[in-house]
Amino acid sequence: MAKGIDSISLPLKPTTPMYARDVLAKLNATLVIRYNQQGKYFQGFTEKFPGDGFEIEGGRGYIVNTRESQIVPFSGIAWANQPSKTFSTAPSNLFEGNTWAFMVTVDPGSMSNLNFSVKNQRTGNLAHISQPDSDSIQQAIWADWSRQPVVEVGDLIEISIHNQFQVLEKCLRTVQMAYARAPYYAQYALLIEEYFKDPDPSLINRNMRFIRAVMEILDIRTRFITSSSLGITSKNTQLLVDLLKEIGADTYLCGDGACGYQQDKLFSDNGIILEYNRLIALCIQSIGNYVPNSSYLGYPCSTHYLMFH
Repeated sequence: MAKGIDSISLPLKPTTPMYARDVLAKLNATLVIRYNQQGKYFQGFTEKFPGDGFEIEGGRGYIVNTRESQIVPFSGIAWANQPSKTFSTAPSNLFEGNTWAFMVTVDPGSMSNLNFSVKNQRTGNLAHISQPDSDSIQQAIWADWSRQPVVEVGDLIEISIHNQFQVLEKCLRTVQMAYARAPYYAQYALLIEEYFKDPDPSLINRNMRFIRAVMEILDIRTRFITSSSLGITSKNTQLLVDLLKEIGADTYLCGDGACGYQQDKLFSDNGIILEYNRLIALCIQSIGNYVPNSSYLGYPCSTHYLMFH
């Protein structure tokens, strides 16, 4: 198998059932996508998802994104299930290195029944939205079986909420109930309400306006630079390092979540100090079991913190 996005079908039936998580481990892959023929939608799985994912079946193709080129051995017995009566025509040419499958996951949290769209602003193509079950993260997937690229480096991906007012009104009520007795909620209630009642369908615009307003309250004067404005075209950890070098950074404050996939050595190789943020902040419990690092509303001295979950 070549490194990157490829397709695979199990040649033999495993002695024990194989699931999406097993494929990730066996192929050293970051993503596996199948087409759910019954529901007529694409379904993806990554190592961050809960459970083992969907079962791998015979006679079906799966899209995978592998970290390295490799020869993968399989063992088992011959498949007994019958193939589909219709067969897809193989592409006449294979394009190596093309990103012909791409997935964006959207975890709405408490915002159930969220209706949203995901669009590549360069091509105008909308992703196929699916949610395999009520407990799963919603997925937006582009896939082209002819292996034409669906995204390119530098593409802007736009996420828009369509039934936002009904959903966000519910979220606002949840926040009001949770923080009504927080020491400083009344002081900033209008700021919270304005965020949830903002008519702009663009999440990035809404979030940035809110973050800038919070920064002004906390007297944080950090300058914002969008990565898209710098014209950097490298990928993965190298992209992050190149962005830091472009703006003259000597230290990178990193969240714990990056330790599983980030190449830490690249930072030191380029003279950049890497510091993981493992801040444990003390907080006042307004009601019940307070979740730390989720909001700044409950802090009596909030100028030291800007924590959003």
